[in-house]
Amino acid sequence: MISINIIGSGNMAWFLADSFAKTDVVINCICSRNLEQGKQLANTYHTNYVDDVLNLDSTADITFIALSDDAIELISNTLKVNGMVLHCSGILPVDVLTKHNLRGVLYPLQTIIKTDLPDVRMVPICLEANNEEGLQILKTLAYTVTKHIHFVNSQQRQYYHLAAVLVNNFTNHFYALADNILGEHHLSFDLLKPLILETARKAYMHPPIQNQTGPAKRDDRNTIEKHISLLNDNSELKELYEKITQSIFNLHQKI
Repeated sequence: MISINIIGSGNMAWFLADSFAKTDVVINCICSRNLEQGKQLANTYHTNYVDDVLNLDSTADITFIALSDDAIELISNTLKVNGMVLHCSGILPVDVLTKHNLRGVLYPLQTIIKTDLPDVRMVPICLEANNEEGLQILKTLAYTVTKHIHFVNSQQRQYYHLAAVLVNNFTNHFYALADNILGEHHLSFDLLKPLILETARKAYMHPPIQNQTGPAKRDDRNTIEKHISLLNDNSELKELYEKITQSIFNLHQKI
């Protein structure tokens, strides 16, 4: 039976706790400097709470550092645990955990919000370890929650993370911008939801390059100029529209 510690109380920590609580994996304790959030997480999954990494259960097989990227190496260097240490970052190399003989990465390639957690069985899990022993430990752990595991090195994971930012974070930002525009004119974002679902369905079924439609691909200058005129009061979005339009046009000129 595998035992784990989780350092953190944000979205990733909730995802890890929720995923492993449904298995035979034992969550020894949650560690967070945020007393309220840490205790809430620990209480939800019926485990112990500590507010200092020096008070972690040092006998745990695995300790997750589920923190922001800029805190991971610092916390890693202060840990005094005997087992394997993992982070969940898409961008940091495995060797930011170099203090630990057994170190690795378990990176869920998914958008995670603690109030609406994804089903771990549907999430691609990217694994990396610094040696074969660590990789075997990681495989055993990951297979307790999903069969959707992939072995990628640090550089490959960074490209996956970059691509994930483009398709998720950037796309969602455009949703927010569209919602703002419609809201300013007392129009409903709900009318766009079928389009969002159809766009996602097509991206799932076909190579995205084949799915492109719209005025930028056609170089429909009348429509493009009309859109730009509608953005005269929003110079930042106007510039963004022009750059994305040009990028779409340039990409399809190469085909």
